[in-house]
Amino acid sequence: MRMRRLRRSDSMRALVRETTLEPGDLIYPLFICPGEHVRREVGSMPGVFNLSVDETVHEAEEAASLGIGGLLLFGLPESKDEQGTGAWSEAGIVQQALRALRQSSAAKNQLSTARSAKPPIQPRSSATARLTRWMELTSAKPCAKSSLTSRKART
Repeated sequence: MRMRRLRRSDSMRALVRETTLEPGDLIYPLFICPGEHVRREVGSMPGVFNLSVDETVHEAEEAASLGIGGLLLFGLPESKDEQGTGAWSEAGIVQQALRALRQSSAAKNQLSTARSAKPPIQPRSSATARLTRWMELTSAKPCAKSSLTSRKART
């Protein structure tokens, strides 16, 4: 039986269309810590690093060149207090990283064109290797059948 009712309108076709993920749909989390030239792996998350502000700029530039849609910055302050003053302080680690990202002309140019240009993926760093591996895994798996089909098969 052909499910023509699911193809009647553009909105219905959009609802039942296969889902595709592209690098522009992803958000890359960055964990920012104080210091310079710091790239320390997080023990509980292999392949994820605490980065200093200068390393964050390099990683953001690379993410933009890969076409990744956005960044999510997590600050790891030198010290914490009950009020969380590092989150709203002008000298906070996330604020420092944002200023550095805005000043980086390469990051600014690449971030503005990240959605339109999608260069071929060539492994260069941990971010690139993870993205490449993710794309290999997701494209190798067959598409799951729709829930309508699987419900019908069960009855």
